[in-house]
Order: sequence, then structure tokens, then C-alpha cells
Amino acid sequence: FDVSVWEFFWPLMTGARLVVARPDGHKDTAYLADVICREQISVLHFVPSMLKAFLADPAADRCTSIRQVICSGESLSFDLQRRFFDRLPARLDNLYGPTEASIDVTRWACRRNDTRPIVPIGRPVANTQIYILNADLKRVPLGSTGELHIGGTQVGRGYLNRPELTATNFIPDHFSDSPNAYLYKTGDLCRYLPDGSIEYVGRMDHQVKIRGMRIELSEIEAVLSNHEGVTDNVVVAQEDQAGHLQLAAYVVANRAASSHQANISTARDTDRVGQWESVFDDVYRQGKACNDVTFDLSGWRSSYTGLPIPHDEMREWVAQSVNRVLTRKPQRVLEIGCGTGLLLHRIAPHCEEY
Repeated sequence: FDVSVWEFFWPLMTGARLVVARPDGHKDTAYLADVICREQISVLHFVPSMLKAFLADPAADRCTSIRQVICSGESLSFDLQRRFFDRLPARLDNLYGPTEASIDVTRWACRRNDTRPIVPIGRPVANTQIYILNADLKRVPLGSTGELHIGGTQVGRGYLNRPELTATNFIPDHFSDSPNAYLYKTGDLCRYLPDGSIEYVGRMDHQVKIRGMRIELSEIEAVLSNHEGVTDNVVVAQEDQAGHLQLAAYVVANRAASSHQANISTARDTDRVGQWESVFDDVYRQGKACNDVTFDLSGWRSSYTGLPIPHDEMREWVAQSVNRVLTRKPQRVLEIGCGTGLLLHRIAPHCEEY
């Protein structure tokens, strides 16, 4: 949402036309390609993970109207930059910035023939100051790693109703002559490159970004630690064979609690089975004939409204679910479902057993 503010106003301020995709259309590469070609879109803004999916679609070759693509929200890898320049003759810009500083605070114009195996986040935009500081809030020398701090007009006033967190992350700007100036401590580790641009190195904490969403690994670890059957655990973000970043939790079992936990798990499983039986019974109690046996939505109702889930939303969910399964090239699949065949018809032909 935050990035949408400049996405809306920038084209209108410059006299360009703004084209808004349909709801969730930004997740559909084929739809995006159709809109780009039909509307002759020249400038787009992508999260890197979606740009990767878009470039993997053969339809991207048809999008000859594109002259500039902007990336932000996640780290832009050197490999993705290379793929982009291999597929499109357009310009590519890499932006960096957190919500706490009105979004994007640095910009880098990617270079088609750059041989460095990194993509810098660039230099600060107008009216914004960037400082890379050590633990004593002193500037680090060229090439050394430190925490990136943001100053200037873009820095926010703090977190709503979170005074302690605000005091921790928004500190007085001792580089400014203004008594009301603040720096935002990003928690991002960065360093200056010889040309004066900035390289993003990583996080000081366990926070990661997956598909543009901030995730605190320590929060997940804390929840797992509360489980009686877990003695210790660690959560990491790792790439699967398809190159998608996902979370994985590794746990050390508490064997002393295993017997007690087995009883709890059995009770919970019984509850789950009861829920599945209820859905199954509702599906077949309706007794309605379905015109498309490969897309039978009987029993699929929203847990919030109790109403049938819209077909477009279900098609998107089915497509994403099937893709996640098939990317792992499974030979044997066990599905626990209500038996309408939404996944069965799409996955079974690719397996030995279903």
C-alpha cells in the first residue's frame, strides 16, 4: 500500500496516463502482459519476486512498449538483473526504502554491462540524507559495514501508540542543525562502495522479506518455543529448487512431553477430522450438479461471511496451489480434502500415485 502513493501521483504530476490493474491482476503474468500490450504501458513498478515470474513467462517478449521498470520491496539480485537485460531493452532502476521514511530513499540506475556480482541500492534521493554508522553512531569508513540511518524530510514521526518502539528507532539527528530533526534506524546493514553508491548487506536482526512482506523470524521462534513438545528451535528463510524464498523451522523435540503431547495432538486431530467431515457432508448434501467437474466449488464458503467464495478468487488459489505442488515434481501425493477434485484433476496426471 505505501508505495502506491507515489505510484498514483507520479504519472499524474508528469502528465502521463495511469493504468490500474484489476484486483490481484498484478499476480498474473499472462494478464499483465495483455494489459501492457493493449494499453502500451511504458513504465512499471515490480517487486523483484514478481519481476522474476514475469520474465519467466514467454508473453514478456510481446511487451515491446516497456521503456522503464522500477524494482523495490526486496533485494534485487544480480542474476535477476542479468535476466532482465537479456529479455528486455528497457531501463531498470533499483529503489530502497522503508515505510518509516516515506518509502523509497535511495535509487540506483542498473547498468546493462555491469560485471560486479551485486546490485547496489544507489544514492539518496532529494531532501534525504543517508548515514552508515557504527554502534557509537559514528560514520564507518569506506567499505566497512554499519547500520543505515535515514535523515531528512521523509522521516516519519514514529509508530502510532508505540512510544517505546518510537524512542528506539527514531533518534535525534545530531548531524542536523534543526532541533526537531530525527534519524530512523533501519536495522539494515550496508556499506559504501568505492564509487560512493551503497550496497545492502543484510539485517542486524532476524527480520527477512518474503515477497515484499516483513517477517520477524524471532516472533515465529517464540511461538514455537511455547509448544510443550519443543525444547529448542530455529527458523530460517531458504530458497527451494524453483528459487522461491520460504520459511523452514527446525525443532528439537521435548521427549519428556511427547506422551502428553500425543494425547493433545490426538484431540486436535479429532477436531480437524470433524471439521473435514462436516465440509464433506455439506458438499454432498447439496446434491447440485456441476457443469465443470474439474472446477466444482461445492462447499467452498468464506469462513468470514459464510458466502460462496468468488470464482475468480478460487481460480487464483487453485492455480497457485497447483503450481507450488508441481514445482516439487512429486511422484506420490496424498490430499486431504472434501473430494471435489479441484487439485486432483490438475496434479494427478503428473504423478505415479494420487
